[in-house]
Amino acid sequence: MRIVGQELRHVEQLRSLRDLAAHLGTTREVTGWAEVTTGDLERFLAASPAARHQRTYVLRRFFAWAKARRLVLTDPARALALGAQPAFTGTVLDLTAQRALFRRWTSGTTPAQERVIGLLALLHAATNAEIRTLTLTDLDHEQQTLTIHGRPFPTPMDPATWAAIEACRHERA
Repeated sequence: MRIVGQELRHVEQLRSLRDLAAHLGTTREVTGWAEVTTGDLERFLAASPAARHQRTYVLRRFFAWAKARRLVLTDPARALALGAQPAFTGTVLDLTAQRALFRRWTSGTTPAQERVIGLLALLHAATNAEIRTLTLTDLDHEQQTLTIHGRPFPTPMDPATWAAIEACRHERA
């Protein structure tokens, strides 16, 4: 079974609620959601600081839903501070590897499509999903910009990336 997109978010939310229930079961005797306090939620969030932002968001949504359906009288998650947005957690290449990739992708021997994808990822932090949605209509030749979906403004292209885009266009023509 393959889980994608919104379904995955639901699974993650359910996982957070399951973890909260397990935490409450080990820390004190709780027989229902109406007995959960803000202190209980704070202790739960303190147990895994890296997941605080996401878990706080899930708890706020769940308890707002529960209060709207009168499953709880008060919303214990309302007082929770959301915390800082999580930072990038992926693998970062060291400077030597970045330079080697840049040299590879700016040489004329590498296929143009690989150069475009590599330079967009390396220099412009474009994700796989952002790169997959790109079309020729996203290019502005006069401004040498690229509209990357999900970003507020067109992204100005550096000379190396623009040259790779042009090479890719010429190969397709």
